[in-house]
Amino acid sequence: MVEALYPYQREAVDFLHKRKGCAGLFMEMGTGKTRVALTYLQEAGATRILVGVPVSAASVWRREIKRKMKLPWFGLNLTKGSLAAREGAMRRYGSKCQVVLANYNILWQPKEDALKDKRAGVRNRARAQKRFLDMLIKWAPDSVVLDEVHRIKSRSSRQSQYAGSFARRPFVKHRIGLTGTPVTKGIEDLFAIYRFIDPEVFGTRWVPFSGHYLNMGGYFGHEIKGYFNEDEAAEKVALTSFVISKGEALDLPERQDVIVEYELTPRTRKLYDKFKKESLAEIEGVDGDGKPLRGLALARIVLTSIIRQQQIASGWINTDNGIIDIGHEKLDQALDLISDAIAQQQQVVVFVSAHHDIDRIKAALPKTTKYGVYAGGRYTKTREKDRNVFSRGKLNILIVEISAGSESIDLSAASIGIFYSLNHSLKDYAQARDRLHRIGQVNRVTYYILLGTRTVEMKMFDGLGNKQDIASKVSSLDYAKRILT
Repeated sequence: MVEALYPYQREAVDFLHKRKGCAGLFMEMGTGKTRVALTYLQEAGATRILVGVPVSAASVWRREIKRKMKLPWFGLNLTKGSLAAREGAMRRYGSKCQVVLANYNILWQPKEDALKDKRAGVRNRARAQKRFLDMLIKWAPDSVVLDEVHRIKSRSSRQSQYAGSFARRPFVKHRIGLTGTPVTKGIEDLFAIYRFIDPEVFGTRWVPFSGHYLNMGGYFGHEIKGYFNEDEAAEKVALTSFVISKGEALDLPERQDVIVEYELTPRTRKLYDKFKKESLAEIEGVDGDGKPLRGLALARIVLTSIIRQQQIASGWINTDNGIIDIGHEKLDQALDLISDAIAQQQQVVVFVSAHHDIDRIKAALPKTTKYGVYAGGRYTKTREKDRNVFSRGKLNILIVEISAGSESIDLSAASIGIFYSLNHSLKDYAQARDRLHRIGQVNRVTYYILLGTRTVEMKMFDGLGNKQDIASKVSSLDYAKRILT
């Protein structure tokens, strides 16, 4: 039996009908954006639906279509495999399918210079990509949905430009953008998103848009110093998107944060303080032209320094001779929390920002512990299997890389989350938290955040807790000094 829509989900579907399928679903994680989009497309009679998704979200769409909504649609998952294999699948089954899932990495038109490149590998891939995209055009989808549409917010990226041009083709009737975070920096994010959803809202030309909404200045006039007509932009978004938070939509159980501080050993503290001093000296230096560091050059150095300080606080350091483990203070705290949770028959999600943290936790777990890993890199092939087994209650622990586990996965089987380490993205942090606290969660959710006393981790947590995107602020020398001291 198919579950009935929540009242707010029905309202969102009706809004899409009102907008004739060209709108944003700016609904927070866990409120059921996928269900809303599919219900509308079913009611609107869509027959060929192209869905752009992060690779991690493909299984969510397949599960919603087949298991939950039981839609009689045949779908192709083209998020994995070689371009040749995807092209072959499209050629064999394209005429029969109603839904094609394609990942963002292949949804862009290769440049002419790539096609002309003398290197055979580059040229062959560009040709294969162009053939694949030409097949999608020939397939002529009547609907295009971009899940996590904030991924195309960079107006100059080929993905973003191609999404805008593809969506304006005459055969595309419905254009739906799904995200819980349409704006992570400012009004500038809206330009590329609406170039896809509805180009009439903010236009398709950057210069008129930036002149009307952005106060440009600073370094060569390329820095955004402020905004104009913010109320007008907000009104346009309100008229063309359905926006709702989890607090408004759902009666979810409470969630709480528990800060778990740990002390560095004298050896680790000495190394940490030494590196911190070197980092501060580096950011106050000059670039190759003898000018004070600023902008992207400063940001790169600061983010690298943050990562290195995090590594030392976590008990290891990456050197030219490989990774060296120097302490286990944080690891011991995490193992105590995991042990207590398992004793209470609770499932746990452990969020990490580095693969070596995964390796250390795996090695330290008791041999009887049933665990899985959801991460990128060498874990990509097995992560969906591990997540599915975890969701069925067959694993005690799921170790999740924050950047991989921040989008489109349901971790509501667990009610305990441990942030073993953080990354500098506010979006990733907020979305990782919402993986547990979402539709389907029936227990109170507790997050344990492990923070080294007098380390950059505490500054990062304070910043993220105050809704600061650290990555976007470290180009300021004053902010860089505050977070590194």
